[in-house]
Amino acid sequence: MPILEKGKRNDTKNSFLSFLIRVKSQLEEKVDRKFPMFKAVEFRSQVVAGMNYLIKVAMSSAQSLGT
Repeated sequence: MPILEKGKRNDTKNSFLSFLIRVKSQLEEKVDRKFPMFKAVEFRSQVVAGMNYLIKVAMSSAQSLGT
């Protein structure tokens, strides 16, 4: 996770959480399945020709998904 400037951590965290909620909704719709647990365990972003995101999500105690 990139180093954040002091005072911007809450804004970034809130943006990330709203992004994660949207991803969860889209994934549940795509696979036609509900995930009672959907916890981010790893997050990275990379600026290339735009912004790339890697989010590793735990969907149960035995299952995880990298998107």
